[in-house]
Amino acid sequence: MFFTELQDEIQANASRFGLDTTRQYEGSAHRQVTDVLLRGPDYGAEGATLQSLHHELECFDYEELDLFPEVMGTVQDIVSDNVVGRVILAKLAPDGIIFPHKDEGPVPEFYTRCHYVIQGESTFIIDGHEQVMKEKELWIVNVLNEHSVINHGTIDRIHLIVDVHATTPTT
Repeated sequence: MFFTELQDEIQANASRFGLDTTRQYEGSAHRQVTDVLLRGPDYGAEGATLQSLHHELECFDYEELDLFPEVMGTVQDIVSDNVVGRVILAKLAPDGIIFPHKDEGPVPEFYTRCHYVIQGESTFIIDGHEQVMKEKELWIVNVLNEHSVINHGTIDRIHLIVDVHATTPTT
């Protein structure tokens, strides 16, 4: 079963979570999340700052990507022929919180944010409306609206986050 292979791949690479702490800076809404960043802006670019990278639309594959072929197969299923932006595996421990915030700038205006639930379930709160997200579900989240997450479960909640931009068909 494909989903089991996806979970097995993530479990086999569990030590990769939290090695990159880019999103866990002091005051970040994501400070309780541990990530594996698979694709995103060029953090090594000359003159790049955390603020400038939050506004960068162009994304690149990171070295970690090679460890996750099943994950990337799932990403391709999600994006189809569209443009893929950031790709993140995000883990939130039981009783963990992603604090209320709105994503701002060109990234959430350009990309559509997709969440694919790989493990556990959590309560996503968007503009005061609660939605439980469960394993194997794919959600489109408007991160321009205020949102937060609570993991009321007994296991880590792991989401595959994929930014997608629809391409215009050519004739």
